[in-house]
Amino acid sequence: MIPFSTIRKRSVTAVRHPDRDDIVRIYIKGAPEFIVHKCSRTYDVDGRCIAMDPDQSQYITHDIMYKKFTSQGLRVMAFAYKDIPIDDWDNFRYNHNNF
Repeated sequence: MIPFSTIRKRSVTAVRHPDRDDIVRIYIKGAPEFIVHKCSRTYDVDGRCIAMDPDQSQYITHDIMYKKFTSQGLRVMAFAYKDIPIDDWDNFRYNHNNF
C-alpha cells in the first residue's frame, strides 16, 4: 500500500486477486490528470472493456470531469486497476514510475 500523497496526487493498494492466486490486482485512486492518462482501456456504457484512445482520455478528463463536475465546485477523483502476474510483482512494485 502506498498512502495518498499531496505530491504524488494518488494512492495505491495491491492485493492478491480474489479469484486467481497467480494475479496481483493493483488499485489506484487520485487526481484524474494523474490517473486517466495511464489507462489503456475503459468500460463502455454496456460494461464492455474497450481500448481507450487519446481522444477518449481527453474527453474524460476535460469534458466530463472538469467541465461537468469541477465547474459545479465538486471534487473529482479517478479510480483504476491493473492485473499483473504475481511472478512480475517484485519487478513492478520497485519501479515507482508504474504508480
